[in-house]
Amino acid sequence: MLFKLKIYGAVLGGALLVGGGGMLMQANDLKKNYTLVDARISSVTFDCFIRKGKRKIVEKDTNKLAYMDCKIAPIVAAKYDYEDSAIKKRASVTYRYVSPADGRRYTGSYTRTGDVDHYEDGNMIRIHAHNTEPEKSRTTNGNLFIDDTGA
Repeated sequence: MLFKLKIYGAVLGGALLVGGGGMLMQANDLKKNYTLVDARISSVTFDCFIRKGKRKIVEKDTNKLAYMDCKIAPIVAAKYDYEDSAIKKRASVTYRYVSPADGRRYTGSYTRTGDVDHYEDGNMIRIHAHNTEPEKSRTTNGNLFIDDTGA
């Protein structure tokens, strides 16, 4: 029993070390190569998917998560015996920013799931724009070593 606990502990510790190391590398890259700038959301589209635990609705041909119009998600969920709580929302956000590299306007995009109802066209967000590559930008979400920009 003690041997199993040591193995599980070593596996968990290794996973935390790798994950934490990746987050530290991302934080270092952002600090060295990016500048935090304001960006304006130019468009937001929402779609939904259905997942509860390990069960999920997938596309028949690809076996990937099936995204659908949020208006039909409750119908699909009911057909396959899912509760409404299994319906999750995804936002695809496009934003415009001025690059610190050359002072010109560029467009970037990202997707988020979970609490996404606050995303609206015209809202201001903070993103990381690359210092030397004008078309390169990033958002942060879930990195313990970086202040979340809210994007």
